[in-house]
Amino acid sequence: MIRALRRLLVTLLVLGACLAGVDALARFVVQDQAASRLQPHLGAKPQVRVHGWPFLLVLATQRLDGVELSLPQARVELAGKPTTIDELVVRGDDVSGVFDPGTARVSSLVASARLSHAQASRIFGARVSSAGQGRITIRSSTLPGAHGDVTVTGRPEVVAGRLVIGDPSASVDGQTVSDQQAVAYAGQVSDLVALPNHVGLKVSSLTVDEAGVRLGVSGTDLSVARLR
Repeated sequence: MIRALRRLLVTLLVLGACLAGVDALARFVVQDQAASRLQPHLGAKPQVRVHGWPFLLVLATQRLDGVELSLPQARVELAGKPTTIDELVVRGDDVSGVFDPGTARVSSLVASARLSHAQASRIFGARVSSAGQGRITIRSSTLPGAHGDVTVTGRPEVVAGRLVIGDPSASVDGQTVSDQQAVAYAGQVSDLVALPNHVGLKVSSLTVDEAGVRLGVSGTDLSVARLR
């Protein structure tokens, strides 16, 4: 009896190790295939990690606990313009219908990426730079009613996918304007800058430093087909 139980336990351990190996191999293959399919859209092959265990059972249910993607530099389209972004990180949680991109959905998604000041300026339609201590400077020569080059400096916030500049100061052609006028110019700059929101995904945060602008993006209950 004891010998038979021992054999059973050994058999189960060996079988478990084999299944664990198959499970790990299946996970690796899926991750690698997903990365290869994304490579043409990102300009480089990203690192992809899928979550959920045992993976074969997860695949059988066509539902993943989560998917992570990261890439040091990617080439994407933002606001209809080809753009190079750095430090791309994406995480989607509770992904269903993984075998059919037409019906697959992601319960929640968060992403972050960095734009150089030059790239951010091209996307935003205004010249962007860091003013230090987390503040942003935006320059524009196209604000309505402003006869000159307007510079607005303040603390950037994102409210409902829209850039808002808090505690602003402003100048026109180097001449400082009143606080009231600065607030008015800050509002006009907020209207001018179109953040790259897209199909259920909204920019949720914006920070700036000497290296560039970092955007945070989030969304819930997303159709994978509409994200392509």
